[in-house]
Amino acid sequence: MSLFSFLCKQIIFISISTQIILFPSISYGQDAVPIDEGVPAPFSGTLLTYEAAASLLAEINSCHDRTDSSLAFELESERARCELNTSLLQINLDSQQERYNSIIRSQDEQLEYLLKANNPKISREVLFIIGVTSGILATVGAGYGVHLVSNSR
Repeated sequence: MSLFSFLCKQIIFISISTQIILFPSISYGQDAVPIDEGVPAPFSGTLLTYEAAASLLAEINSCHDRTDSSLAFELESERARCELNTSLLQINLDSQQERYNSIIRSQDEQLEYLLKANNPKISREVLFIIGVTSGILATVGAGYGVHLVSNSR
């Protein structure tokens, strides 16, 4: 019987302790109920009602959402800054490439001009006159050669 009596006392003690601890916070219905050390509670601190806990949880979620949106904004602005820098560098690269190509074209044109200046070509008119003159001289030479052959016989 002593074991049964001990168990009954333990059950009664636990149920009464639970009611003493939980019932005042439910019956008063305040937002926050302070508890001092030494008062039977699982810890020292403040017990909150459901409304106060919901308000605190809403505030925590709100802070979390604000932090997420702030972080997303910073990430997006950093991404935009990187894209801007990439675009500026690409523009700089393209302009340097165009400058390089322009210099190469200019040097090619100068080289062609210098090659033409060092190797002058005879104009078509001069070639025509030389051709006609050499033809006349060949005909005169041939006629003179025939004349010499016919007189020598």
